[in-house]
Amino acid sequence: MQEYILNIPVESKESLALLRLMPGLRVALDGTRLRVRGIPYSEQPAKEIWQLPVISILILNDENYLFPVAGKVPVAKLPELKWIPLQQYIQVEPPVSALKGETEKKVSVKLIPSDRVQEGEALLTSLGSWKTYADTAPATRLKRISFAVSENGTALLLGTPLPSLPGREYWKTANMLIPCGYDFEITLMADILPAKLNPQNDSLILFETDGSWQKIELNNFVNAKRSAVRATHVAGE
Repeated sequence: MQEYILNIPVESKESLALLRLMPGLRVALDGTRLRVRGIPYSEQPAKEIWQLPVISILILNDENYLFPVAGKVPVAKLPELKWIPLQQYIQVEPPVSALKGETEKKVSVKLIPSDRVQEGEALLTSLGSWKTYADTAPATRLKRISFAVSENGTALLLGTPLPSLPGREYWKTANMLIPCGYDFEITLMADILPAKLNPQNDSLILFETDGSWQKIELNNFVNAKRSAVRATHVAGE
């Protein structure tokens, strides 16, 4: 069976935390890079793969030959390496205080009520409500959601359809989350702000109705598996 081989710089090993909930992954050191295996080949690989700072992504066949993703000619043969489970290589921690947003005041943004109907793609709710829902929700619903949690017990959920939970819904544009029922007073802001606030496109910008905002790195989000939600705790629980 074919599988992906991810090549990642050793100095970026912390990024492998994005894959900590994917079963069966193994890691090996090969010079100045890490090789990750155990991801079955698919024409639409998991989105977590594309968030990693990979040097390259190759496909490994049953004879240990490595192929480019879009090529039919092998470029090398996988050497003999010492493979260890990913969970042993990185320190596994529940996503406590993962929602590390930093409030910014340098850019003046004004939001106003809008008649435009936008589908909510994010929900800010309490960790308690999220845990209660996730404990009995069908796995098919959970797999569409990723989440991060703040130190004060607030959970930010991403995906569609969103669960029916108390909280505030947000619509999404260019990795910016805008409260549903609101829009920028100056519509051009939607085109200008992403380059200014999120030049690397590696974060979400969460706006509130008063124009305040916080920047949340995408690698703080984890897949909403039941075990991950149950393992999430904040101080005082």
